[in-house]
Amino acid sequence: MSLPMSSQNQEFVDGDIDLLIAGHKHRIHKAILSENSEVFADLFALADPSADAPEEIAVIELHDDEEPFKILLHILYGHELAPYIPFLSRNTISLISRTLDLADKYNIEVPPLHAKLIPFIQRDWPDTLVAWDAMETHIAALEAQLQEDLRNPAYRQDPDTIDVLDTILPEPASVIRFSTDYKPEQARAISSYIPAALYHLARLPPYIDVDDPTMNGGVYWDFDEIVRSAKRGLLTRTQLMCLMIGIDALRLNSARFAFKEFPTAVAEDEVASEAEKTVIRKWWMEVGIEKMVGPYEMPDPLARMRELIEELRTSTELEGAGSGFRERMRVVLEKERQEVWDGIVNGGTFCLFMFFYPD
Repeated sequence: MSLPMSSQNQEFVDGDIDLLIAGHKHRIHKAILSENSEVFADLFALADPSADAPEEIAVIELHDDEEPFKILLHILYGHELAPYIPFLSRNTISLISRTLDLADKYNIEVPPLHAKLIPFIQRDWPDTLVAWDAMETHIAALEAQLQEDLRNPAYRQDPDTIDVLDTILPEPASVIRFSTDYKPEQARAISSYIPAALYHLARLPPYIDVDDPTMNGGVYWDFDEIVRSAKRGLLTRTQLMCLMIGIDALRLNSARFAFKEFPTAVAEDEVASEAEKTVIRKWWMEVGIEKMVGPYEMPDPLARMRELIEELRTSTELEGAGSGFRERMRVVLEKERQEVWDGIVNGGTFCLFMFFYPD
C-alpha cells in the first residue's frame, strides 16, 4: 500500500493516530505500522481514544530521532526514497544505520529494509568505472564551485557556509564498518560498495584522520591539497590489513605499468615511426612515470591515468606523434585503467576474501 504524504508537514492527513517525535506530530495510519510491527500494534492498542470521544486522535510520544524515523515511514508506506536520502552526503551512512536500528527496535523485519537502503550507499560508492568517473567529475565540480564561492566575502561571512568539502562528502571508513555492523546474516558475498570505499581510503595519506589530528603533529591539513579525510579507527584489524595489502598492490602495479608495460607497448607498435616513438618515450619519461609512481604520497592510478589519457589527447608537446599513434596509446592506458578497476572490484587488489576471516 502506498499513500501520499502532505508536502508541508510530512504527515498523512487522513491518518488515525499521531506520533510525537522530537516535538513534531506525524499523523499516520495505525494499520500500516501495525502490519509491519507487533510493537506498534501493541502501542496502538493501548492508545485508542476513549469510547466517549471516538473522533479524538490519540497521541503517542516516541523518544526517537526524527530524521531516520521519517525514512522508516517512507519505507513502510512504499515511497520512493531518492528524494529523502541525499547524494554524496556525509550523513548518508549515519542516517541508514539509525533507520535500521529503529527497525530493529520496533521489531520490523530488517533484511527487506536493508535491501531498499543499500542502493543509496552504492550510489556514493559505485562498482563500475563509468559511475566512479562520473562521481569524481561531480566532486571536482563541487570543489571548483567551492573555491569560487570562497573568493566571495559574503559567502565566507554566512554562518551556514562550508569551507571544506570534507564536511559534506562521504567518509570511507564508516562505510566499510557499516558492512560489518549491518550485514544480513544470510549474506555470503562482499558488499559491492566496499571496493570503492577501500580504494578511496587507500589514496588518502594516513595522517589525514579527523579523529586524531595529532598524527600530523597537531596540524590539520592544507585545504588546497587535500579535501577528504578518514576515520581509520573504525576499521577492524582485518580491514586494516586489507587496506595495507591494497596500497602495496596499487603501488607495485603502477610501477610495473610505468617501467615495463607502457614502454613495451610503445616499442611494439607496428605502425608508428621511430620519430613518433621517440616523442612518446620522452613524454612518458618526463610526465608519465612521474604521474604513475611519484611524487604523490599515496597511490591513485585511476586519477593519474585519466590525466595521462587527457594529455595524450590535448598536449601540444605531443604533436610530433601522429593522432593515430596517440589514440593507440590512449587505448593502452584505458585498457590498463579498466584492469586496475577490475582488480579493485573483484576483490584481488585488497584481498577481500580476508573479510570472512575472524578478527
